[in-house]
Amino acid sequence: MLLSSESVLNLQRLIFAGSPLSEVLTKIAQLVESQSEGMLCTIWLSGEEGNELHCAAALSLPGFRADVGIVGVGPKGIPRHGALSSTLSTIKRYRADSGTGG
Repeated sequence: MLLSSESVLNLQRLIFAGSPLSEVLTKIAQLVESQSEGMLCTIWLSGEEGNELHCAAALSLPGFRADVGIVGVGPKGIPRHGALSSTLSTIKRYRADSGTGG
């Protein structure tokens, strides 16, 4: 995936202007999704202690962030038992509900 120079410059402008992280991440998700029809992008951030992840951006999956909540991770960043499976099931449900496949 290649982003245009203009897209990268626009992202840099947002960052240098001190835009909120959520705005920058949403813009990145939008750019990723624009690369291919039907592509969905979620961006996950680690909690302070590194033992949990939360979805920071999910542009085309309204309500997804709140529905998924926090995903616990164990040693070496591996999702805790059931967390990844549950998250993937939620993504599939959202895709089916939005008509983007699943």
